[in-house]
Amino acid sequence: MPSAAETLQQPGILGAPAREGLETLDQNQQVTFTKYLRVVLPLDGFVFWVRSSILSPSSQIGAAAIAAANIAGGDVPAYSAADTMVVQGSLHYGTRAQQTEEANYTLSSVTFTSETEVNDLRAVSPSLIYVGEFEGLRFTFSERREFYKQADLYHYTGTALTAVMAAQFIESPETLDTGSLVVSNSLPLWLAMDLTNPPPGGPPPASALPLFPAYLVPVNQPPPYGAVYINPRTQTAMQPTPYLDILNTHYQLVSDEVEVTLYGARNNLAIDFLDYVNYVSYFNADFGIMDAATIVHDEHLTQPETQTLAQKKKLTFRINYYQTRVRDVVRQLISEAFVTQNFGGNRDILIADVGLADVAIAG
Repeated sequence: MPSAAETLQQPGILGAPAREGLETLDQNQQVTFTKYLRVVLPLDGFVFWVRSSILSPSSQIGAAAIAAANIAGGDVPAYSAADTMVVQGSLHYGTRAQQTEEANYTLSSVTFTSETEVNDLRAVSPSLIYVGEFEGLRFTFSERREFYKQADLYHYTGTALTAVMAAQFIESPETLDTGSLVVSNSLPLWLAMDLTNPPPGGPPPASALPLFPAYLVPVNQPPPYGAVYINPRTQTAMQPTPYLDILNTHYQLVSDEVEVTLYGARNNLAIDFLDYVNYVSYFNADFGIMDAATIVHDEHLTQPETQTLAQKKKLTFRINYYQTRVRDVVRQLISEAFVTQNFGGNRDILIADVGLADVAIAG
């Protein structure tokens, strides 16, 4: 007689014939899935997925990714799952050619039916995914369709990774650069705001309001939170040519139009956030606000099933700041060079012998 646990694990009354039909169609087809953990760059919030087998728990970035995966895993730590798994199921895919002004590529849509759950698309803030591979196609799933518990089959659909998106999946540690920015706009300035610790004499902290990049808000993120969208079409230069200093560090004054969308924020919290941004701009001088008439706007987001409105607000800022490119190679060469000090006039000149040329730094 089967135990209660074994009974619960057995398919429903429709499960057995449905599985027999699937096994007849798939002819024992097997697909290998590889586990990737979510890594968020601290500088600008950009998301990469890193093959779990190359992440070391002793490294800072690996420890953060593993901790996030364990939290998302609930009672069973997600990181304890296997780095790869082989799933039997029926795979269908179709391919069509795409041609745009930026690239020519093939786009493959994938449908996979299996007896095993691959990715839990209902998970709150998932920090791991499994990427399938079959005959050169690498794919993930964005939708689970027509799940009928009695049949006990899982139907997944998704799109194969294009060459552009495959760059966000890291296969070796050397290709993950965590020390330089990806974005070229003011987003890092917004993400670096310490809402828990305003400058001295500043407005009340808005500590209950984390900020995320637009399109990269964690899945099912509970409010309150803010999404920062910087319209690329509004980014303009405010000086015709950049200034290059003695180290060839690039400075160019530019402006951005920034939209911050707040969810779950009531009027007081939204106004506290506005006051905080204005004060930080004045106190830190990392960026300047060009529009003096920035106010909080209410937005309408409905859900017909419940006949309710979401607590959604929007603030639009026009700011200016310096777009910079620091010459890290030169800085590294100088930091490792032998430095001598010469005194001339009223200024100290440090001469750094870097082997190829002498670089003078005015002191």
